[in-house]
Amino acid sequence: NITYLNATTFQGLTNLNTLNIANNNLTTLPENIFHDLNNTSFLDISNNKITHLDATTFEGLVNLVDLKIDNNNLEALPESIFNGLNNLGFLDMANNNLQILPENIFNGLNNLEVLDIANNKIQNLATTTFQNLSELRYLNLENNNLQNLTDNNIFNGLILI
Repeated sequence: NITYLNATTFQGLTNLNTLNIANNNLTTLPENIFHDLNNTSFLDISNNKITHLDATTFEGLVNLVDLKIDNNNLEALPESIFNGLNNLGFLDMANNNLQILPENIFNGLNNLEVLDIANNKIQNLATTTFQNLSELRYLNLENNNLQNLTDNNIFNGLILI
């Protein structure tokens, strides 16, 4: 039942491969909390009560492959939140309260194969939202409030779906 983490909680754990802090009562995470975890490949912060993530939350996680931020209370994410996560292959953002996805939020995630954004409140998608996700094999958008998917360019570049 963790409710709070200090900014230095994971400091110096440079060899940590897996970090699971799911199923707690966290409402926020300090800036740069994961900065030293440059060998971590799996991070699970799901099933908490997190309402906000800072643009630098995942900074330093250069070898991250799997990221689970599902089942929180996130309403919005900064456009640059996933910057530097070039090895990310699995991203679960389902079951939050996300209303919009910034236009370039997935830029640089060239190795992303699985993206789950189901059960949010997303109404619109920008034409460039999924641009350059050429490795994407699974995209789940079910149970959102999507209004219009008639723009033929929304899914451009999604070769493998």
